[in-house]
Amino acid sequence: MSEKVFRVDKDGNLIGLYTDSVPLRGLGKLDVERASNVEFDNTQQGWTITLADGTTLPGVFPTREAALSCEVSHVQDRLRAGVVQISSYPTSACRNGHALCLRASCWV
Repeated sequence: MSEKVFRVDKDGNLIGLYTDSVPLRGLGKLDVERASNVEFDNTQQGWTITLADGTTLPGVFPTREAALSCEVSHVQDRLRAGVVQISSYPTSACRNGHALCLRASCWV
């Protein structure tokens, strides 16, 4: 999905998925937090998605890329719908460019 969805909360914080394709650093200090985890499930032999609130999305994916694509679609849909909630993941958890990350007030 090439469309990037961002919302501005009541305090003026920009909320959305982190992407290198949008120069977010030019807007000010970033506060990045993990919104979900994509992990390999050894028992099911596939990739699963767990949101920050502990909810596991349905489905086991044969590839990590397929799981990441589903993850992006799910989080973008929630953002379009205006679902906002504080993430439970620590800021330091976000370490790779493939993770879905949010800024300031986070949601899942």
